Parts: sequence; structure tokens; C-alpha cells
Amino acid sequence: MKRILFFVHYNKYNKIAAHVLQTLQSIKHLYDRVVFVSNSPVSHEYKNKLDGLQDKIILRENKGFDFGAWKDALLSENAQELFSYDNITLMNDTGFGPLFPIDGLYKAAEESGVDFWGLTLQQEGLVDIPLLNLREKYPAHIQSYFMSFNKNVVSSDAFVNFWKNVQYETRVENVILKYETQLTHILADAGFKYVAMFNSVSMYETGITTLVKLGVPFIKVKEFKSCGNVRAVKKYTKYPVSLICDYFSQAYPVFAAFFFRDKPYLLFAFKRISKFAYHKYVNRKGKLKIKILKIPVYSKNIKQ
Repeated sequence: MKRILFFVHYNKYNKIAAHVLQTLQSIKHLYDRVVFVSNSPVSHEYKNKLDGLQDKIILRENKGFDFGAWKDALLSENAQELFSYDNITLMNDTGFGPLFPIDGLYKAAEESGVDFWGLTLQQEGLVDIPLLNLREKYPAHIQSYFMSFNKNVVSSDAFVNFWKNVQYETRVENVILKYETQLTHILADAGFKYVAMFNSVSMYETGITTLVKLGVPFIKVKEFKSCGNVRAVKKYTKYPVSLICDYFSQAYPVFAAFFFRDKPYLLFAFKRISKFAYHKYVNRKGKLKIKILKIPVYSKNIKQ
């Protein structure tokens, strides 16, 4: 099978995190060509780190978020060459992984006879954002952090027209409602069969431990923001948990100190903060409490 990967990256600090490099290192062997698309600047230092992990780098302004990036990347390729691939995969860097090898997932998809597939399925639901005066239903759809399409889909009018009509939205909510939630049913309505490999799992409604036990290979970064549960990853996988801790220690030092609590990361986090607000007091049990931004990160007994 001849495959191509379009991998979208964004980092507000204009870096490429170590876990992103590890992802590419772990999956590159599956693809004949890897196109790395960055929605943020990449310095020569980080470009050098990408050597051997990609075949083409596209640097662009963050217009239209991931779907805008995928559109530009797809259009940058020669159409006939693109149609020659047996499979194209669209992926972004919003997850940690792979926690498990994904080679078998490609084999299973190819043997199943489906036309396109993904990892997890978001069931139909309702977007309700009062501040934006937005209340709208969305259909069940493959979650867009990982989507894979066979050549019969890629060369179809439904697929081509979808990407031609993608606009560079300025609100991520519009990208989700117009594109992420619509692509699956647009292709299904065109007669293509699809499957989510973990069909009963929604990334946003399932705990990290359950996701890991089910073998889901990528877990969204924002899920760790919700609970900081790295124990399951450490217990059930061979994924280097240090990549998760390092990422949060650098990107969200106070958060990392609260959730990971390992002494090296705690000290590293505090060293990175030049100014912060805190509240120090002794509680009724005689314990000294220090709250940083209302987050308790330190506690010790006070001798009476």
C-alpha cells in the first residue's frame, strides 16, 4: 500500500515539542511520504530536528486552523500524484502517542473493505455556547485528529469539493460545526463506507484509564488537562511518560506542578515562574497551605 501522511502542527511558543517528534519517529515507517504542515513559525533549530521525519515542510499562517492547513497541503500536491496513493491520512499534533503501534489498525482497515476510517467516533450532540449565541446540533462523526481515506474517496467529487469549499474560519467553533462534524456524513451520503476503530469510544466522554485499556493509540492533550492521569499510561503502555510531564512543565508550569507533583517537575515549574499570586494560611488541622492561583500545590504539617 502506498500511503501519504499530512501532519498538522501548531505551537504557540513556536517550538516543536519532544512528544511531537516522537510521534513522527514512531509512525513514519507507515508512509511513503510525510508532509509536515506548521500553523506556527519553525526555527532552523527545530527544522533540523525534523530531518528524516518528513519529506516536505509547509510553513503557513494559522488561517482556518487544522482544516485550513489540510486544505492548503492537499492543494499543494500535484493532483495526479495525490490520486496515485492508495491511502492518505490527515492527522494533527493534539494527542500524545502512539501509546501502542498503529500498524495493525491500517491492516484491519484495509482488510475490512471500508473506504475511510478513524480512531474514535463522536456521537451526535448539541453545541451550546450562549456567549456566541450558538446552539446547533451536529451529527455523529469521526474525530478529526486522525482520519484516513482510500484513493477512491480522495479522487471523488464529494471529497474534492469538500476541500475546495473549506473557508479560512477565524473561530474554531465554526471549523468544528462546518467541517469536522460534517465530513463524515458528507462522504457517507456519497456512498462511502466508514468505521471508527474504537467505535464505542468518544475521546471527550471516556476516562484516560479506559481509553488506555481499550488500546486507543492517541489520547488528546486536553484530556490530560482535565485530570492529569498519567498513571494509566505508565502502567499499561511503554510510552515515555516523561514526554507528557515535560510538555506540561514547559507549557503550563503551575498546572504541571499541581497535577504531576513529582519533585523534579515541581521545582522546575516554580523556577519558570517569575511572579505569581499566592495565599498562605494554616488550616484547622494545623497544616500550612499555600494556594497559587487558587490551586493548592504545596502542603506540610506545622508543629504546634
